[in-house]
Amino acid sequence: MPTVEEKQADSGRQQHLFREVNNRIREIVGVHPFDGEGFEILCECADFTCARTLPISIAVYDEVRSNVTQFINMPGHNILDVERTVTDSDSYVVVEKFGEGGRMAALLATGRRGSPAPS
Repeated sequence: MPTVEEKQADSGRQQHLFREVNNRIREIVGVHPFDGEGFEILCECADFTCARTLPISIAVYDEVRSNVTQFINMPGHNILDVERTVTDSDSYVVVEKFGEGGRMAALLATGRRGSPAPS
């Protein structure tokens, strides 16, 4: 049975993969979204089988991306053992990784070991 730290690290790695896909979508969208002010992204939850999409504004997406330990999930897709809710809206939830998951997310996003993460 995996430890809490192993679950946190695994979730950080998984969510990083979804974030990378969404970053590519954001690059394609550029400054002019196809329809209005937002675009669709993949849910960045820790469930590797999740394939849900959700609408997000460019402003919110870019704000969340400014913090390497934050991810955007569908409502109800957060896991309390590995992340805490930062923002809760009808269409998305912003979560922040902590502990080993936060360290893993920071490492993968920045490529630096020992990056600070929320405790």
